[in-house]
Amino acid sequence: MSWQDEFGAGYGVPSVLTNHPRLEDTSWHNDVCPSFTTPALYSSEGDTRLWVEHEDEAMREYETPRYRVCTSEGDILFEHETDVEGALAALFAVPVPVDPRVVALLGELSRVLALYNTGQAHSAEALHAVKGAMHRFDTDGIYLATEGGGL
Repeated sequence: MSWQDEFGAGYGVPSVLTNHPRLEDTSWHNDVCPSFTTPALYSSEGDTRLWVEHEDEAMREYETPRYRVCTSEGDILFEHETDVEGALAALFAVPVPVDPRVVALLGELSRVLALYNTGQAHSAEALHAVKGAMHRFDTDGIYLATEGGGL
């Protein structure tokens, strides 16, 4: 559902948010107001969202500024009554969590490259190792290495 379906057009969410190619509308009718985030910052373990309160302060459930960026733990990273660009900047400044499995894959690839560059692995061996590492990714890009696995 979109923010308009959940809250109505009266909230007047700016088009800079609704048309932004990197934002996802995470609005839900049980929330206080519409919200947006990036897919990288939204997970079942916690998220960071840009919340957009009603334009009319009298229509707000709480006395908060119109734009807020905060974590699901309640940490407020930004709040302002009119600065939507500042709210966007604050949201995009949040460090994106890195999957440790991706870090492990990059480590494996770096090791293969170092072996190849020092002459300890021939190109065919290095290519085979890289292909093996890449096969540990499924179609969604999730690393599927087994415990204790390696190149």
